[in-house]
Amino acid sequence: MSNIYRFKFFTIGHKNNRHRTSQEEIYDLRGKAANEFQRYQTELKRNWDRKLGDSIVRNFHVLDERHSNACTDAGNDLTKGPRIPWLGDDAESLPTTLPSIVQYRLRCALNSRSINESTAGPQKGSNTQSLAIFPEGYGSGLDWSLAKSDRSHVLSDVFRLTAFSQKQLLNVMKEKIMAETNRLPLSNENPTLANLLYFRNILQDQLSNASYMLELTNEQNKILQNGR
Repeated sequence: MSNIYRFKFFTIGHKNNRHRTSQEEIYDLRGKAANEFQRYQTELKRNWDRKLGDSIVRNFHVLDERHSNACTDAGNDLTKGPRIPWLGDDAESLPTTLPSIVQYRLRCALNSRSINESTAGPQKGSNTQSLAIFPEGYGSGLDWSLAKSDRSHVLSDVFRLTAFSQKQLLNVMKEKIMAETNRLPLSNENPTLANLLYFRNILQDQLSNASYMLELTNEQNKILQNGR
């Protein structure tokens, strides 16, 4: 195993669009986002004016007219760095909010909310994404005497955050898939097989990421057992 750990963090994008668009419009949104993302990647290679700590989007998907997801680095707030696709920062598009990653805390219970419930997003310029503020709270719950000899303990907060971000994305995907499979086929729109195949590709990537994280933890356990 390499000593370099590669963590993936997923940010959900939400647009307050109350009207369902046609399947053709969703195709157009996905095509536009794919083209914009390709241009974004090209600009990253050519532009040397990036600021220290700017987040980089590694992957991007449009789920439908309301939700998208981005795989990002753990850098600064996405809204304050280089423009990312489908943020809706032009006059013709609805703005996209980027909710924080919901994290479990001991002795703290949260009621489940549906992704279809409207939530008040952060004000422009004050987005408190978990990745952007992660360094502020990192290490507050670590046992530093244990951290000196156990590198997995040092990274436990990072493992936890990436797991919660993946869980949040999977919750969104679950509702999207249920909405597609519960819709009456051929009644109002074309069959939704294209959407299900699109979602399958996203889930395949999630499965690969989960397998990689499991491999990391298994390898770490072997190191600890050999050390003891």
